[in-house]
Amino acid sequence: MKDLYETAAGNRDFIQARCQAGASGGEILEKYRSKIVEQFYPARGEAKLRLGEARKAIRDYRKATGNLPGTAELLMTYVEQGAEFTHDYGDIDERFYDSVESALDELATLLLTKRGEYIRS
Repeated sequence: MKDLYETAAGNRDFIQARCQAGASGGEILEKYRSKIVEQFYPARGEAKLRLGEARKAIRDYRKATGNLPGTAELLMTYVEQGAEFTHDYGDIDERFYDSVESALDELATLLLTKRGEYIRS
């Protein structure tokens, strides 16, 4: 386990998220949220707009924690960042809008449970 943890940052993030799965979010949620924001508005340089990396962060968080409210927050972050990005930079390509729409659809589906009730954090 120690070797796996030390091998790659992705492994560390997954293990930390899995160990803190019962937590309401906090530091781990913010770490994944920053991975999403970084794809739209990097701290340095221009955005490369790697939407796949942002969506991967959401999938990795959900797989590691199973935390539905946190996953919903990350999906909403993705949608908000997409809306802000297109507002700041103008019209983007169809792939961009399809990805943002897909995230919004996933969020809507996630919010409804099998009994038709909304999840609560």
